[in-house]
Amino acid sequence: MTIKSEFRKNLATAAARPSWVIVALSAALLMTVLPGLAGAQMTIDPAVSAKFRIGEKITYGVSFGRFAEAGFAELQVVSRGRLDGRDVVELSGRFKTLGLFSTQTLIDEGITSYVSPETGFPLFVRHSSYSSGLAVETTNRPNEGSGSFDLLSLIYKIRYAPSGGSATLVRGDRSYSATFQQSGAEVVNVPAGEFNTAVFEVQSELFSELGISFVRLNFDNTGDNVPVLIRFKYQDGEFKASANSIQLIRPDPEITPTPLPSETPRPMPSPTATPLPYINDRPLPAELPFVLGERLEYSIRSGGQSVGRLVLHASERRMFEGRDSLKLMAQVTAASDPSAGFSVNDRLVAQVDPETLLPWRIDSTFAGGLAAYSLTAIFSPDLGKVSFGNARSVDVPVGTHSILSLFYAIRSFKLAPSTDPNDPVRDTRVAVFWSDKPYVFVVRPMVVELTGSDGEKLDTIQASVTTGDPLLDQLQPRVWVSRDARRLPVRFQLGRFQFHLERTSVELARP
Repeated sequence: MTIKSEFRKNLATAAARPSWVIVALSAALLMTVLPGLAGAQMTIDPAVSAKFRIGEKITYGVSFGRFAEAGFAELQVVSRGRLDGRDVVELSGRFKTLGLFSTQTLIDEGITSYVSPETGFPLFVRHSSYSSGLAVETTNRPNEGSGSFDLLSLIYKIRYAPSGGSATLVRGDRSYSATFQQSGAEVVNVPAGEFNTAVFEVQSELFSELGISFVRLNFDNTGDNVPVLIRFKYQDGEFKASANSIQLIRPDPEITPTPLPSETPRPMPSPTATPLPYINDRPLPAELPFVLGERLEYSIRSGGQSVGRLVLHASERRMFEGRDSLKLMAQVTAASDPSAGFSVNDRLVAQVDPETLLPWRIDSTFAGGLAAYSLTAIFSPDLGKVSFGNARSVDVPVGTHSILSLFYAIRSFKLAPSTDPNDPVRDTRVAVFWSDKPYVFVVRPMVVELTGSDGEKLDTIQASVTTGDPLLDQLQPRVWVSRDARRLPVRFQLGRFQFHLERTSVELARP
C-alpha cells in the first residue's frame, strides 16, 4: 500500500468519529446542506420548478475559534445546457481549509451536480477530493424516480420554499431527520455588506452525533434568500461562515460584430510594477501561540540526573530561496553522558512557511549514535514530494510536516480530550516525514496536572504520539503542553530521556 493510500485510509478511519477531520467535513456539509434547510418546507413537490439563477456565485470566508482565516467555501449555479439529450443545470460547491488551520485539518473537496431544471433532481453527480495530494474523483447517477437529492440540488430545490418544517437528510448509507424554524430577525455585517436577515435554527440527529450544537443561519430578506451567515458551536469554539461576495455573473449577449477597418498596431510599453520591499523579521501571525524570537531552554534528564541541555529557537523570519520563511532550530548545547547518543551541537534546522509552519527544507546534523539520521531534505508542497540524498525523492501527502515543524505546530492543534463516554478517543492525525519516508503520526490528548521545577502545579494537555516507526514508537514519545494562551511545551519525553522547560526568552538572530 502506498503512503498516500495509507494516509487516506487513516483519514477515513478518523472520519468514523467526531475528530477534527469529521468536524471540518461537517463544516463542508453545513456549507452545502444548511442554506437550503433554513428556507424550506421540506415536503418536496417535483412539479414545482426549481429556481436557479444562472451565474449566481456566493463565496464565504470561514473562521473557527481563534483561527480568523480557517478556510473558504463557495456555491455556484454555473451554467445551463444538455446532458444525454436532457436539459440540465450545472451546480458546483467547494470547501477548503487554509493557513495554519489546514495543517491540522486538511480538507479540499468539491461537488458538481447536473440537475433537471424542471424537477431539481440530480441526474449526474461528481465528487472531487484533493485532500490527499492526488485528485480522487467519484461519480454517481442517481435514480430520478426515487425523488432523492444530493447536497447541492437539495439547496436550490428548497431554498425558496416556505420557512419551517422537517426533512430527511441522507449521508452515505444513513438517513437522518432534521427540523428547523425561524427564531427571529437580525441585522448582520459581513464582508459582502450589511443585511436585514431572518434567523433560522436547525436541529438534526446528524449534528448531535458530530457534537455540533446551536446551528443558526441568516438569510437576507431581499427575496433571493441568500445565506449570508452560518454559525454553529463545536466544543468550546464557534464555526462561522460569512459571505465575502454575492455575484450574479450574466453571460454576454450574442452580438454580430461589425467589421472595422484594420489599423497598424502600435506597440505600447508594458508598465512595470514596482515590487514592495521585503521586510526582515516581521511579526508572526496572531493565530500562532508563540512570537518570533521565542527561545526555549530545556534540561535533559535521565534517571533523575541532568545529562544535557537543549535549546529550541524560532530565530528569524527572512527570505529563503525566494520565499518568506521562518527558521526553526533545535540544538544540543550540553551533553555529559556519552552513552546518551547525542552530542554537543547536534541540531535540527527547518525553514518553514510562517503562516502554516509547513517545511520548505530541513537540515539535520548529528554525530555519534545519531549520525545515520543526518540529512538535508527539500519539500515540494505543490508536487507532493520530498527530495533528499543523491537526488532521491518520495511521494508525500499534502501538508506533510517534519519532526521539528510538527513540534511547533502541535501547539496550535485543538488538543481536547473527548467528553463523550460513547466516543472516548479523539485523535489528530498528521503526515510527518521522518528519516527517509513519510508516516502518519497519531496524536492522542489527555488532561494532566504536572508539578514544575519550582513546585508549581501546571495545568497541561499530555499528547501521546504514535508514529508507525517501530524504533520511534519504542521511545513512547509524549509532550505536555500548557493550557494557557502560550501553549508552551513544558515537558516532553523520548524513551528514558525527559526534557524539562527551565527558561523562556525572546531573542532574534543577528542580521
